[in-house]
Amino acid sequence: MNSSVALVWRTLCSLSILSLAHCAYSAAQHRSYLRLIGQPFTCLPIDLLFQTIISLLIAMISTAFVVGEFQPIRADFLTSKKSWDTIGNCPSFYIFDHRGKCLLPKFEILALNAEISTLRHKIKRHSGVANINQLKFWNDALNSLARRDALLPRQQTLGDRPFENLNFLENYCKLLYGSLILLQMNCLNRQEVQLVDESKLEKVVNSIACSIGILTLLRATTLLLKHDGIVLLPQDVTDLHGFNIDSAARSGPNAMKDVAKDLCKIASTHLNSARSLTCSIHPSLRPALLTVGFRSDWILK
Repeated sequence: MNSSVALVWRTLCSLSILSLAHCAYSAAQHRSYLRLIGQPFTCLPIDLLFQTIISLLIAMISTAFVVGEFQPIRADFLTSKKSWDTIGNCPSFYIFDHRGKCLLPKFEILALNAEISTLRHKIKRHSGVANINQLKFWNDALNSLARRDALLPRQQTLGDRPFENLNFLENYCKLLYGSLILLQMNCLNRQEVQLVDESKLEKVVNSIACSIGILTLLRATTLLLKHDGIVLLPQDVTDLHGFNIDSAARSGPNAMKDVAKDLCKIASTHLNSARSLTCSIHPSLRPALLTVGFRSDWILK
């Protein structure tokens, strides 16, 4: 804006403010005059109303020009340097997709998993069949509604026997944690789950499910051994390192340490395999993998 034009707008702004002050003073005088002559106050004179409206409009327009154009905020400068690869991987950045739409279903899935885990923990020897029947009910309900075998692996662990080998443990993780991840993906974007390549999606979900499942079992081993005297670690891995499942105290001093290292390496391999294929998953589905990946990283560290 030129300096002469800016001076004109500043002058108009000042005059309009003075005119509004004059209108207020004139209105007060008019009302005092009506009180002196004993007449009721009904409305202001037409010329005073017209002057007030015109002055107000000029004040608003001139103030906008005096202030100047809006300055871009810092985020605009940062966004201008972003490439489409960066912005394209964050659809919520440019498409209104409120996270509240999927938060409630995701919490319901996690709450159901916690409830079933608590129910499974109550099933012990000589505890009756009530909890077993409840577990079977939830298994049948999930199979009919979601067509997922999320409870089948929990039923397979009844009796608290160790896994026969690593393959049994990995299949357990795929059925349990893989089903939970797929259910969360359906909450995030059901249409995209149906369109995505099923083989690629299955590879990613199974790999990251094996990672978090192995690490969760390894993390819970100490508590299970301390409170219930139970060891669920795969038998082929424990036999390889001389870890005695029946009597953990009689095992060598480094047996448990070697088993933990071996299982951590296997979990890390699964995690890296899942991350190498993440680019094949639609960005709207990746939040279901994000928390599992963070948990795996935290346990490994």
